[in-house]
Amino acid sequence: MTTMNISSAISDFKWVLRVLKSSQSKEHLNATMKCFNLWESKHVNDNLSDSDKEVIKYLRYEFWSLFRNKNSRYDLYNVEKLFC
Repeated sequence: MTTMNISSAISDFKWVLRVLKSSQSKEHLNATMKCFNLWESKHVNDNLSDSDKEVIKYLRYEFWSLFRNKNSRYDLYNVEKLFC
């Protein structure tokens, strides 16, 4: 087991969330996904301690929850544009 610098992971994650929250289109969401993937590649590996794994699990859940919510808004917006 290795330990990571959890404050660095959280700080980087907050940046990813700022990018996600500021997204205004599907293209922005695609860029956000790339940012999230970079965050994962930097901070996630198989040798993390159990406590670090729990933190990463929570942060991933938070990202996907916000991402799906934001993505569904754009899907709904696009459907409404078709029928108006």
